[in-house]
Amino acid sequence: MNSIVLFVCSVGLIVLAFAVFNRDASIRILRKHVDSLWFQLFFIGLTIVFGTALLFSAENSGFPGFLTVVGVILLAEAVLIAVIGRSNFRALIHWAINLFDKTVWWYLRCVLGAAFLIFLLYAVI
Repeated sequence: MNSIVLFVCSVGLIVLAFAVFNRDASIRILRKHVDSLWFQLFFIGLTIVFGTALLFSAENSGFPGFLTVVGVILLAEAVLIAVIGRSNFRALIHWAINLFDKTVWWYLRCVLGAAFLIFLLYAVI
């Protein structure tokens, strides 16, 4: 069951990684929603779901240690994002937006993110 959750999340995130190749629209969406509380809560929730799915499906995967470490890191990230508060979260997102405003960093992020998610699919399948 958990492998199915991880598989669905990974496929969805791969599709999202390729969809955000439209850099200008993605940055515009981030700038529009960075100040809203739901954006931070969605970010925390997505991180918790993905980290938990990694932890529960780790022992049935080809790389159990790696998936456990990544799952723990994601859960720690969710706790950290919840603890740092809204103003620091906004500052973090604005920093990322400024970094990814450069085209090279944006496409590098997309390619590395897609490669990582394809590896996760390989580990689960």
